[in-house]
Amino acid sequence: KVGTNGITLAASSGDSGAHGRTDPTCQKAVTSPAYPAASPNVLAVGATQFSASSIKTGGSAPFCKSNTCKESGTEIVCSTKTGALIVSGGGFSNVAGRPSYQDKQVSAYVNGPGVPAAGDFNATGRGYPDVAALGHAYYIQLNGEALAVDGTSCSAPVFSGVLGLLAAKKGGKLGHVAPLLYQIYEKDSSSFNDVTVGDNFCTESSCDCKTGFKATTGWDATTGLGTPNFPKLAAGMAKVLNL
Repeated sequence: KVGTNGITLAASSGDSGAHGRTDPTCQKAVTSPAYPAASPNVLAVGATQFSASSIKTGGSAPFCKSNTCKESGTEIVCSTKTGALIVSGGGFSNVAGRPSYQDKQVSAYVNGPGVPAAGDFNATGRGYPDVAALGHAYYIQLNGEALAVDGTSCSAPVFSGVLGLLAAKKGGKLGHVAPLLYQIYEKDSSSFNDVTVGDNFCTESSCDCKTGFKATTGWDATTGLGTPNFPKLAAGMAKVLNL
């Protein structure tokens, strides 16, 4: 009902990898999907970070004159393994089946390398996240002190902002936007920056996990289709919707 009213629900994919906060020390052999991210009725947003060797610093904001601001770099899966405070959540629902709009991309991933052994996850379930955005080292002020924070609770609002820009380009509401984003990807995969390095084996508190998902070319259960390339994303939307 929310989608038919033109509203998009964006959900964080979770901050504790494929095992989630219900299995923080990876006691279970199987992965643990998170809700509501695993629901096919939301747009699930994962998290990336810049690889340490690729980071370029700078910035014209006053804060950046006296502090180190990261301007750009090569995106990898956000993980405690690579210096972040969180791990991009992702996996497959144990309840909801795979929706048709993502079947082609998710099937390719399930049948390729980088997935756990059969039985460790529901290969026919709804795969998440759908997309991703940066989720590491966001500047905030807390009680007058500058802090850097991580989270899919950072990346999901950022992607929501991208959706707001797309809605403005369209001149109206987007509704449940996931099917449209997969259609745009089908037309031009470069509408998203593909993240191919990293995994979500770790949780926030442990890196001893033996199961999880690896990033690869195309959709994967760490960062979905990838992060937005807005000019191409907007152009792709115009083509798909005949604007």
